[in-house]
Amino acid sequence: GDWGGKGGKGGKPGMMGMMMGMMGGGQPATMADLWKLLLRHRVLPGGTWANDERTVCIRGLPSDTTEADLLKVFSPFGAILPGGVRVTLNEDGTAKGNGMVNFADMASAQSAIETLNNCMLPDGRFLRVTQWFDWKGKDGKGEKGEKGGKKGGKNGKGGGGLIKPSGTAGEAEGAEG
Repeated sequence: GDWGGKGGKGGKPGMMGMMMGMMGGGQPATMADLWKLLLRHRVLPGGTWANDERTVCIRGLPSDTTEADLLKVFSPFGAILPGGVRVTLNEDGTAKGNGMVNFADMASAQSAIETLNNCMLPDGRFLRVTQWFDWKGKDGKGEKGEKGGKKGGKNGKGGGGLIKPSGTAGEAEGAEG
């Protein structure tokens, strides 16, 4: 697309032209303004989305975790949808230890889960990375023992006990439950 000012002769305004019109009066735009504009006009790939099987839930994050940190850790696995990284915060702004990442494709989500689930942090705690599961759609019970987690049956909810991964890499396979 045309990112220039007012577009060509008789053409529609480019993205910058739209932004200038929205900012009005020569006000300098902020990054937040650009982000809102791009989302509102659905310019970015991925469009509107909801949590689904491509969503990864993370538990056991350090209290200083930011959304930028999750983006750094999870983006090497594949494209993440616009606005698809969230960290749950306490009232004081520290991370509660939970987060979610919405990947554009299933293979990226699976790769992140297989690689990072049961990763040990330097303080000895473990990161829990599981597939999102729509708990409202089922009678509140997960399908805990299902191989491969195709339906998100791994317990992705709450802080209940240690969950044994099915077929994750490395020493996590020998983890005690």
